[in-house]
This record gives sequence, structure tokens and C-alpha cells, in this order.
Amino acid sequence: MNSKIGAHWHQSSYRQFLNQGLRQLLATRLPLTGLQVDSQETYTCRVQLFLSTNQGQQTVFYSNVLQPDAKGIFNIDGEERVVVPITYQEDLSQATINCVGEQLYQVSKLASTASQRYPGQVQPFPLSCP
Repeated sequence: MNSKIGAHWHQSSYRQFLNQGLRQLLATRLPLTGLQVDSQETYTCRVQLFLSTNQGQQTVFYSNVLQPDAKGIFNIDGEERVVVPITYQEDLSQATINCVGEQLYQVSKLASTASQRYPGQVQPFPLSCP
């Protein structure tokens, strides 16, 4: 994919998901006291979760979490991939456009609701690649 057109809104949307949406989703299920996201490379970042437990503060690390580059492109196993923005309205002048971050938030909320409604039957999706 050799595009000169940037899609900076994907990267911005994804960062907002990681820093706000993910924090909000996890806080409903975990004793979350903090979350930190650090870029590792162009296409990956590290997410640190800070949890309050009976043993005190615990830190959980997730490395190699996928992230888009400045053009909104993900690199998965050497292949470039793009998440297509979507809207549910025909009139684009009035439409809300959902980029990658908003789409992840919506899917995560649906998965959370489904796992509460059908315990043991819904599997979470991975946040990182091997």
C-alpha cells in the first residue's frame, strides 16, 4: 500500500481508544488504578495496567499491541491493513464517522455485554500479536 494520502484521524481515534475507552472498559471489570500506553515501534505499543489488589499495587504489561502509523495503516505479520471508517447514516454531512478507535470501543462494549449475558460462552479477542 503506497498511498500519499494520510489518515491521521485513525491514529488519533486509536490513541483516544487506548487512553480513554480502554481505561473505561477495563475499570468496569478490574480494580484499575491507572493505565499507560508507550509506543514501542511504528506499528506496536506497550500497555501497562496498574491494579489495586490484596497484595498491593500490581502492574500488568501487554507488549506488541498493534497500533496504526501516521497514515492509519496497521502492519500485521508484514501485511499492511486498514480499518475502513464506517457510518450508519446516509447523509454524510450529518453523519458520525467511526474510525478504528470508535469501532474497537463499540465491539469491546458488545463483547463485554455478551460475556455478562452468556458467561463462559463468549471468548475475548486478543489485543496483541505473537
